[in-house]
Amino acid sequence: MDRRALGIGLCLFLLVLAGGVFYIRTSTCTPIRDEASERGSHGYRLWQGETLVSFTHEGGYVCIPDEWEPIGAVDSSKERARFREGDTGVSIKSAAFGSKALSFAHSSYTVEVRYLVSLTKDQLDAYEGAITNAFEKVGALYGDTATGTPRTHTVVITAGLGVSGNERDSVYPDPGPDVSYFILPLNHGRAQELFIHAVAHLYNRFSDEPSLYQDAQSPIGAEDWQELEAAWTETAYEPSNYFRKMRLSYLYNVHEDVQTDTFTPSRGAPFNDPTAFAVMQRSVPTNAQSSFLDTQYGHYVLYPLTLTAIDGLLQKRDAGTDVEQLLIELHAGTISSFFEKLRTLLPADDMLAIASWMNGTARIPKELIEAGGRLYDR
Repeated sequence: MDRRALGIGLCLFLLVLAGGVFYIRTSTCTPIRDEASERGSHGYRLWQGETLVSFTHEGGYVCIPDEWEPIGAVDSSKERARFREGDTGVSIKSAAFGSKALSFAHSSYTVEVRYLVSLTKDQLDAYEGAITNAFEKVGALYGDTATGTPRTHTVVITAGLGVSGNERDSVYPDPGPDVSYFILPLNHGRAQELFIHAVAHLYNRFSDEPSLYQDAQSPIGAEDWQELEAAWTETAYEPSNYFRKMRLSYLYNVHEDVQTDTFTPSRGAPFNDPTAFAVMQRSVPTNAQSSFLDTQYGHYVLYPLTLTAIDGLLQKRDAGTDVEQLLIELHAGTISSFFEKLRTLLPADDMLAIASWMNGTARIPKELIEAGGRLYDR
């Protein structure tokens, strides 16, 4: 082979090699999909914005564009990230978000707060106070003294990114063990409640700590029990008495509608669907046949109302304890069953009444809701 032919062959080899390297680099991650925004239970689960995108993926590595970064990834580098299978992937534009670390006296979590740089100092301070309230209150409920193994978590404040300041138009990608979202402005009645609920799930659903107690809360199964605890915490630990009273009033109105078979279109989603409302399950716990509306009613209406009314009963009977203390003892292992402990504190007729509320055969007395709600006043 002459020298000219050898040179041509070498050039072709280098071109093929370069092409192969290029192929390997581009095939190690998949570009973020261009998807239409899609609502979930509380806001947009999928969102395509100028500073944040939330997207579906196949569980492999997703390419992260220059000047952007992944949020909540289980594995990432400068150019790519991998997210939990089944959860949304999230990427934010780095220059649009600031970062601040928070730690707490009653929580072993260290939180990195990612916030829009357009927030004022007063707004950011208020969000920090709300995040601290959630981790301190919920951490203490679960016996977290902050002396255990440190845990890290990211909280992204997405309030202000949605179409409006309403819950339905907020930006709410899937929360999980690594990331939670604060989705509403603080003047919205559900802002802190939804965030407190998410923090409760860090402890009772996503925690590595043993949670065998959840399987011993008959007649409530583990997943239903997680929702019962979280729905109660968002009610009891809401720092605004005004917003809490508004929420309990709304929940009770829905409960009355269900108990009296009265469809009220003005209740709003998800209870404004007449077809689904007509066949809705009145009881808890939920089961494999339960519809979306069944679980929405059972988990987020009947559970918090029941526990609030139980607090009303415990006060009425001068039991010397309350729901919060019983949950603290349950998490500490001092007691093994919430309902069995109640049997030692309340007369048999009260326990029958509680059972009738949970199986949907009786309306919860409003005066017990009001008495229990007053116990949570700040």
